[in-house]
Amino acid sequence: MQGSWTLVQIHTFQTINHGVEPTYNALKCGQCHESYSGGPERMNLQALGYVLKGNASVVCTQCHDPKENKPFDTIHNKHVSDKKYDCSWCHTFSRPERNLTMP
Repeated sequence: MQGSWTLVQIHTFQTINHGVEPTYNALKCGQCHESYSGGPERMNLQALGYVLKGNASVVCTQCHDPKENKPFDTIHNKHVSDKKYDCSWCHTFSRPERNLTMP
């Protein structure tokens, strides 16, 4: 490696941890994810395979009241970080390396 660099502690989402910038220069969530405000979408997550296994009204109501409305990161963190549910509970893929389980 050439040039100056600093090793920093980071919190990763879905093992995305490359190109980490200092807070003052970092992209905001909405600059890549359309579900957040903050700019044009940079990644088409559906094209990358990050899709629900069905309509949100069907997938979400397998556990939740249809009137419940919370931000994406709140819902995702509750399912993955807290409850340790496998991605396939809501999505068309699984992440076995995370040792998650089905409800």
